[in-house]
Amino acid sequence: MRKSGGGWRTFWFMLAGLLIGSMVGDILGSNFHTPYVDASTLIHWHPAGNFSVFKYDLNLQVRLNLLGLLGVGVGYWLSRKL
Repeated sequence: MRKSGGGWRTFWFMLAGLLIGSMVGDILGSNFHTPYVDASTLIHWHPAGNFSVFKYDLNLQVRLNLLGLLGVGVGYWLSRKL
């Protein structure tokens, strides 16, 4: 039987994998000068809305590198194994 809240656990494991992988990629890229590890892509999203009683304006940026994506995969795998 599947545990309740498994989706949230998977989300948190994947987020932790992304953060740890990105930090390791930045450290390895700056110290060992490996261009394939240090190369990153910036994803920028700026949603905004103006309703008569509610107004929002968000600025979201995500920077992905190779080890960050690998960390997401490892986080997903760990969440399914545990």
